[in-house]
Amino acid sequence: MPIHYALFENNVTADPDDYAAVVQMTDTADLDTLIRRMIERGSTTTRADILAVMEDAIGACESMLLDGMRAPLGKRSPVGVDA
Repeated sequence: MPIHYALFENNVTADPDDYAAVVQMTDTADLDTLIRRMIERGSTTTRADILAVMEDAIGACESMLLDGMRAPLGKRSPVGVDA
């Protein structure tokens, strides 16, 4: 699947030929879509178990972020972590 992006003039620099690429979202995946994808990829965990863990993880991340903490979800997909 390609990554769609658009080029916008970079107003941070004085160079008139300087542009910045901005990723353009093509859709939104909700929690059910994420769980479906996990099962399609061969997860042997039940939908109910995945949902329970995901809801707990999301709640814990929200709480940590509200406390001003970073909440990394692993090396592949950090949330609130500088790359």
